Amino acid sequence: MDETNASEIVKVINMRYLEKLALKLKLAMIAIVVSAGITKAQDIRITLLECQNNALENYPQVKQRAFIWQLKDYFISKANKGYLLQL
Repeated sequence: MDETNASEIVKVINMRYLEKLALKLKLAMIAIVVSAGITKAQDIRITLLECQNNALENYPQVKQRAFIWQLKDYFISKANKGYLLQL
């Protein structure tokens, strides 16, 4: 084998090795960034009351159900007033 061919083969092998190493480094950096984001997201804690308030503010069916309960209470109070003694 010619010495120039051998040195070219070594260069190609070194380039492939460096490309694989660079890819592994990129993947490691991505993993670090993603895991840091996940860790940051896990540190957020809310109380049960805050969770319920968020649900009431952001979920229309919960608002509708609360309105239905208010209507029920209103009609029950009106019905109860009809049975009071009138002087």
